Amino acid sequence: MSAPPIDASQLLRDAARSAVRRNAFLAIGQHHRSMSPGAFRAVVAVLVLLRIYCLLGFLFAELGWFHDPAYWAGPDHPLHATEFTPLHHHPNPFGWRWGFQFFVGAHDVTGLLLFVTCLIPLFVEKGGRAHVMVGRVFLGVWLLHLVDGLVNSAQIMLVRGFVPERYADVTNQGFSLYLYMQFAFISSMVIDFLAHGLAALHYKNRTPSRAMRGVMLFLPATSFLLGIALTVWAIGRLVRGGPPETPNTYPFAWVFVVQVPAYLYLIGRNLQYWLRPEPRNWLHGWVTEHQRNLMFCVQVTLYTGLANLASHYAPALVPLLFGGVDVVFFVWLVLKERSIRHAVMSSRLGVAFVAAMRSPVQRERRSLVPADRAWFLDSFDLNRNGRLDLAEVEAVLREQGIAPTEHELARIRERLDLDGDGTIDTEELRGFLARWVGNDPHDEDELRVAFRLLDADGDGRLSIAELERALAGGKEALAPAELEAVFAALDTDRSGRIDWSEFRAVLGPSAAALTD
Repeated sequence: MSAPPIDASQLLRDAARSAVRRNAFLAIGQHHRSMSPGAFRAVVAVLVLLRIYCLLGFLFAELGWFHDPAYWAGPDHPLHATEFTPLHHHPNPFGWRWGFQFFVGAHDVTGLLLFVTCLIPLFVEKGGRAHVMVGRVFLGVWLLHLVDGLVNSAQIMLVRGFVPERYADVTNQGFSLYLYMQFAFISSMVIDFLAHGLAALHYKNRTPSRAMRGVMLFLPATSFLLGIALTVWAIGRLVRGGPPETPNTYPFAWVFVVQVPAYLYLIGRNLQYWLRPEPRNWLHGWVTEHQRNLMFCVQVTLYTGLANLASHYAPALVPLLFGGVDVVFFVWLVLKERSIRHAVMSSRLGVAFVAAMRSPVQRERRSLVPADRAWFLDSFDLNRNGRLDLAEVEAVLREQGIAPTEHELARIRERLDLDGDGTIDTEELRGFLARWVGNDPHDEDELRVAFRLLDADGDGRLSIAELERALAGGKEALAPAELEAVFAALDTDRSGRIDWSEFRAVLGPSAAALTD
């Protein structure tokens, strides 16, 4: 049986697509997988209803509308329980009448599922099928986890209020009021971060509708106010002191007070994102928003799971565990965001440099805000002289896998260094960014980057050796005769090189051929 004929055009498309994936900005732009609009709106609606339920639970608990002395755990009202919660074995005065036992058990099961799935999206290909599938499972389990967790916490707070002496096991305070509040507040924020991370991914570089933008502002704004109110309340409890039979209340209270400002910072970042008139298309800002918010949910999964184990075997370690995981998480988050931002900015600048040295016409101006321009200068001004040298421009291109030729550097100098002093000052940088970065890349820019990455020597043509290197990443290496046949099919003018016009003729006038 003869082998099927080789599709030279498809091989070139695959090679160009693989080359483009080396550019972080363009690779991220190729991720088009998203939840259907109906499913997205349904998930957001569930999260908004959970937020309203959470706020009403805190309000009614503070007002004392549902306090029932029969459920208090103080010395004047001894707690009589015939059932205990699974795993933790805490007294359960509610019994099956309120479904408490069921919800606690469901919370343990969903928590275990979260613990199993939370780290998988971090170690698989971002935007790939496994990443999307496991991410959606993680989202669905979190919704169930929030429902049973908020039902538990709200039910306890509604009947016992905000007074630690009313809680079970008063002397030890293993699951004190502060811990219930901590879980309820963190659950409230998980609602925000799930919604924000999902919306950032769903809209990507598109501006949402006014109604959806209002929802995305409502969630963090209410969390921000709730966090301030709870912090003030907790500090007041610490200042006033409490009865001597609640000694272990205070480690949890201090952890709660210390955690909240950091969470308010994250909530503020979300507010800032949705208050911005339009997304930073040049930065793919949705990537760090999605990553930061979903990573918060991973963090909550890890430390609540570990805290549950510690509360069972080493209760004294629980406050230290909460604080330690928080510190590690925030340090990692800051470093990770900087790394992602630098990679995307460098890649976007690389696209702009390739476009500037290859495109025949100038671009229309669309100025970046001063803070955005400062990002570029601070990130790539390696010698800190307040301007970009051509050596620094070359360093950006080499970071993208492009070794610029003297001709290409001269072309960049012509486009950027308007006064001819050999450097790009702040005014020249501002003009360059306004023309080549502020706007979305043109359709041909992605193709030009792909062509330049395949054209290793930068002479503007692909040799058979360069094509062979480009195709080497395929599943099977081509035999010499097959390689020659592919090259001949692409080299339509029989010049012995594949030039830009031949490359563009195969891939078409836009970047659609490189899109997954």
